[in-house]
Amino acid sequence: MLLSSSGFLGLLTLLGAASVALGLEPQNYDFSKYHTMPEISAWMEQTKKENPDVVSTMIYGKTYEKSNITLLKIGIKSDVKKKAVWMDCGIHAREWISPAFCQYFVKEILLTYKTDTKVEEMLKNLDFYITPVLNVDGYIYSWKNSSTRLWRKSRSPGPANCTCYGTDLNRNFYANWGMVGVSRNCCSEVYNGPRALSESEAQAVTEFVLQRSTEILCFLTIHSYGQLILVPYGHPNVTAPNYDELMDVGLAAAKAIKGIHGMDYTVGSSPNVLCECFLHLDMSVWNLFDSILNVLHVFPEQTQILDPLETGHVSLVSHTPSLLSCGTKANMALSSLRIRSSQRARRPMPEFTPSSPTSMTRTSMLLPR
Repeated sequence: MLLSSSGFLGLLTLLGAASVALGLEPQNYDFSKYHTMPEISAWMEQTKKENPDVVSTMIYGKTYEKSNITLLKIGIKSDVKKKAVWMDCGIHAREWISPAFCQYFVKEILLTYKTDTKVEEMLKNLDFYITPVLNVDGYIYSWKNSSTRLWRKSRSPGPANCTCYGTDLNRNFYANWGMVGVSRNCCSEVYNGPRALSESEAQAVTEFVLQRSTEILCFLTIHSYGQLILVPYGHPNVTAPNYDELMDVGLAAAKAIKGIHGMDYTVGSSPNVLCECFLHLDMSVWNLFDSILNVLHVFPEQTQILDPLETGHVSLVSHTPSLLSCGTKANMALSSLRIRSSQRARRPMPEFTPSSPTSMTRTSMLLPR
């Protein structure tokens, strides 16, 4: 059996509280502030060096500007082929809390698996593929100066007749490409590119996951901000075949957060939770990975970044992340996910066509800042 019936989310719920209770903090890396791309890259290498038995790095693509797209693979080595969980952060450059959360999440796992048998069991049975920064070029550009802080897209040049740069990577995947919530104006923040998978970053994710279509059980993407757990599909006229199961998982995650922090997260598909202008949110990514890969649980997590000392929302531009609050809440949510692949068969794979609204699915969680 892959995991006990208590489930994946229950295991991860332990992470936030455990490291706080133990008073453990990594050396020489400040999780209370945002970090530049060189600092994050150095942290990834240091994390691998300090945890060689459970951490490795993998370069699985190049950006337009030829930067490496690198992930951390976290799991206890095994002779048996393992299932996996995908998590990406930083697909939108300006959402700095997203990469910060990925780093915090890694820290939590590595600080607890040696002292908590349930977390150890999880890492024996699952590998985590975690990309702290997917949109590397955009993230670097958002650090350039105050005028670029809110840069969102990639940094590839527009078409020949366009003077603007960048494509919204979230809207560059195959499924539903160009259908809802996008712009054909190359200067728009929701410009979906000249064609599906025109961007090397989107290509890299798609190729990596497709090559592991029987391995990846859960696809998570972390965004900011908004206290939301969004489930597939993002298309207004299509309901995911396992919608009830996804809602059960999302509601369990929201309940876990509420129980500890008293904070309400809204759970649902983006057409039901958000206004139509936001239907694009992770729609193409969700629809791709659910039907092509039969991923059991796909969640884009739009996390609103909240200051624990404030009751209201704070701006997207935050000088320091409330990572203890944000990271613990997200870990609580993640630990309530139930991966039941060992208990039921996968759904039949529907035929994939680039225009099909059912050709990909993933789940998002919006982190609080």
